[in-house]
Amino acid sequence: MSGFTNVTGFAAPTSIAGFMGLLQICLFRGVPFKVIGAQVKMGRRLAVHEYPFRDGGWPEDMGRQLRTYSFSGYLIGDLAPVLQFALDKAIETKGPGLLIHPTIGAVRVDVLSASTAVHRDRMRVIEVAFEFLEHSDTVFPSAIIATAVSVLAASIGVLTAANSDLGGVAAPAAAAGSSVTAEAAAVVTAFTASTVLGGGDPTAIISMAAALPPPDVDTSYGRYGSGSATVALPAGTTVATLQAQLATQRAAIATAGASAAATAAAFSASTDMLDQLSTLVEAMRAGITDPAQQVRVLLSLASFTFTDTAGGVAGLEAAIATIRGAMTAACRRAALVSLARASAAYQPISYDDAVTVRTLLATALDAEITIAGDAGDDPTYLALKTLRANVVRDLTVRGANLPAVVTVTFAQPLPSLVMAQMLYRDASRSDQIAAEAQAIHPAFCATSFQALAS
Repeated sequence: MSGFTNVTGFAAPTSIAGFMGLLQICLFRGVPFKVIGAQVKMGRRLAVHEYPFRDGGWPEDMGRQLRTYSFSGYLIGDLAPVLQFALDKAIETKGPGLLIHPTIGAVRVDVLSASTAVHRDRMRVIEVAFEFLEHSDTVFPSAIIATAVSVLAASIGVLTAANSDLGGVAAPAAAAGSSVTAEAAAVVTAFTASTVLGGGDPTAIISMAAALPPPDVDTSYGRYGSGSATVALPAGTTVATLQAQLATQRAAIATAGASAAATAAAFSASTDMLDQLSTLVEAMRAGITDPAQQVRVLLSLASFTFTDTAGGVAGLEAAIATIRGAMTAACRRAALVSLARASAAYQPISYDDAVTVRTLLATALDAEITIAGDAGDDPTYLALKTLRANVVRDLTVRGANLPAVVTVTFAQPLPSLVMAQMLYRDASRSDQIAAEAQAIHPAFCATSFQALAS
């Protein structure tokens, strides 16, 4: 680098010569070059409104304009070609980079254009020119986060309202004695059994194994490791640690189920039953790493029903039926809350996927909203309507800019690598093509299947 740094012999920065020399150095992604001229274009974004038959107009301020940075400079010295190669790599790297200049400061920028020029009569000097655009984070991620947070906030409201309605309906029945509260415990025990089955769902377990991280950076499981997981497992996770995690999860479900059943057996007006039921369902959800599988399992729990085949107790049939119906509804509502939370963590793979999941969740919530309205559970009815609106809005926002699913057709079976290059100009998506085509072997994909439009 001596040919680059020692050509001019910078003076100390405290002198005029040192200051002017310092202004010559600029770095982009850590690669230095010397600057001859630097220009910054800035201002406000104005939408000019002009009206017929009226003098003048109205410039509407739309906010600060993105700054544009233009640089002209050079690389000099025996290592100039090496620096040019490094600078070329920095320019062509995807995404924003860090630009550092003594007077402009450090800013994140995107490359609009860049050029280099070599002249025979200038020997060791390579001219460079750049145009950078200030990088501004998009607005959409914050909006998406806001919609997901609104789902989580609305889910808490449902738990509070459902617990209040449960106490108002079930507490008078529970006052009839242990024969009635035993029915409540029986409902919770049956719900716990369904939750245990959900936690041990084979497809969900396979999906966990599909998300195992490779043992090292040079290894890839390819299409065998894709599954439907939307969240990668932590580095270092193995089959053995997954087995231990499943054992811990099942123990947590059993503990939460036993606690919920004991709480139901001693139910009274002051019992926070929904908190116990929510803990039970969340223990099951925590053991499933893929939100897509969480949604699938919780949808079945959201339609939970209980039929008592043991027979009633003479004189207490009405009280038993009342607490049975109220506790069954409480179980479903706890499952719906966890379902909504899972949907907030679920990342749709396409616009069509977002619409499908949104329809499934809206249907499940609509069914319980109708039940709550018919039962006169007004607080739960209103809270569920709020939750439904937030879930629908969240999935709509997050699915709006995703590609649609279309049917692609080829004249003959082709390898997934070829199809990925033809469809997306990106051969790295070959595993995705093989999965979408449900190919037995990636060298022979079906001639017609559904794939992402982009």
